[in-house]
Amino acid sequence: MGMKAIVVGGGISGLASAIGLRERGWDMEVLEQAPDFAEIGAGLSLWPNVLNGLDALGVGAIVRERSVLDGSTGIRDEHGRWLSRTDVAAIRERFGHIALVHRANLLEILRSALPPDSLRSGVTVNDVSADGLVRCTDGELRGDLVVGADGLHSAVRQAVWPIARASVRRLHGLAFS
Repeated sequence: MGMKAIVVGGGISGLASAIGLRERGWDMEVLEQAPDFAEIGAGLSLWPNVLNGLDALGVGAIVRERSVLDGSTGIRDEHGRWLSRTDVAAIRERFGHIALVHRANLLEILRSALPPDSLRSGVTVNDVSADGLVRCTDGELRGDLVVGADGLHSAVRQAVWPIARASVRRLHGLAFS
């Protein structure tokens, strides 16, 4: 029996981590708090190093197929006016393509690279211990590795780094404790 990894969070980083672990022989399970692995979000610019990483996970080609390569990219204000633009041709020449993809498409590609029975939605993680015990809404799980990919208000980060919550609040200028 292989080593077991529990990935907390079913977003881009959690799914990519799960794919990488599975490729290296780990048994893994992805826990997502949302009721479904929903296709949400907006467009993303995937820069060459991200595409290289997706190639290493075996999904780079399909991401490119479902993307717009080398469209215009930059930063716009709330009215759509350009604040800065990226010279996509120069990036492509030096580093490779930039892929513009909808977040929902990327999530679907990543999910489809994993066995459906390894994905569990509607599971809230309440606590994680240093020995790999994960306490969640539907019981306890144990892993040899627990990956915290559960976002800004991470239960995993809070369990292993208790002052993290206060640090995140200070970062956002919130005054409550």
